[in-house]
Amino acid sequence: YGRQHLLRFMFKHGHYHDACYLFFPPDAVPPPPQPSNINGLSSSSPQRLDSLATDYGTIDDLCESCIGYGAMPILEEVISTRMSTTTSQDAGFNQYTVTALARICLYCETHKHFNYLYSFQVIKKDHVAAGLCCIQLFMNSSSQEEAIRHLEHAKMHFDEGLSARHKGGESTKLVTKGLRGKSASEKLSEEGLVKFSTRVSIQVEIIKAFNDSEGPQWKHSLFGNPNDPDTFRPNPNSKMVSEPIQDLLIHLLSGHCYQANQVTLQMSSPGRRCEIAEFLVEKFFDLAFQVIYEFNLPAVDIYAAVAASFADKKKSTELTTIFKHIKGTIDDDDWDQTHGCKLQSMYMGSTLTANNLMLKSVKMN
Repeated sequence: YGRQHLLRFMFKHGHYHDACYLFFPPDAVPPPPQPSNINGLSSSSPQRLDSLATDYGTIDDLCESCIGYGAMPILEEVISTRMSTTTSQDAGFNQYTVTALARICLYCETHKHFNYLYSFQVIKKDHVAAGLCCIQLFMNSSSQEEAIRHLEHAKMHFDEGLSARHKGGESTKLVTKGLRGKSASEKLSEEGLVKFSTRVSIQVEIIKAFNDSEGPQWKHSLFGNPNDPDTFRPNPNSKMVSEPIQDLLIHLLSGHCYQANQVTLQMSSPGRRCEIAEFLVEKFFDLAFQVIYEFNLPAVDIYAAVAASFADKKKSTELTTIFKHIKGTIDDDDWDQTHGCKLQSMYMGSTLTANNLMLKSVKMN
């Protein structure tokens, strides 16, 4: 009697393991709800016909209680133990466990509990999704150390996902379809994983080039931020739509326009990428060069902007150094354009200084 009240009762009195076992009994699948209780089930996200529902509630109810009582680590422990025994159980047991785990991940993503989401994706062995989650955690980081840690984890997961595919698709063996169409793992090719791994490595070096005092870590992100209204802007006469975070992350890492429910979202972060590249040109030219060519940024415009800035500040030594770096990386016409921007800026500031630096430029040529 009163099964619908049992979940709340157990959490209220601290029986967290027992509460999780209501939905994940050892070596068994929980019985479906009794017909008289189907209409009385409560859920934080309404379901049509929830195949995971029980007389005690839904998976969403369990997740909500675990979050509220700080018991998510216990749910992780229960799921992890259960996953380690799936190979020895029947198909129904395995399917229930995998489907329930996918539902937990969906709950965590929907409610933006990214630290918990990451833990369950690791349990699920979905390397690509775990890597994407690490990118989101990086964007939420409050310190350089934390940001680098999440980025390194992301690269590790992308590399593991690539390795698993080479071994025969191990990374997708537990993927469940149907909740939101294809999973992140299914949407990415091996080429895409290689690209992501490379770009994450570049991002690590960029974070190291900045200081904590220079703003939030995601401000130095080459990928923008799905939670930042300036990262995406819809085409004129269209409305912004809500899309799964991981779908947006795939778009950000790829650097392409994203088709979301027939609404194309243009990414505005290329402007930020150019700003980052301009910052790097002065002290980290090789890294700036990587960023420019990895993301197909306008090299000439970036070099010209930096040269004009140095000329305006009368930094002749820095100008000479920059042009030594640039020489050979762009063609002659672009070289002339870059010099033109520099000389125009110098002329606006000081004719004498311009003449002196012009002689240096002629000698370099």
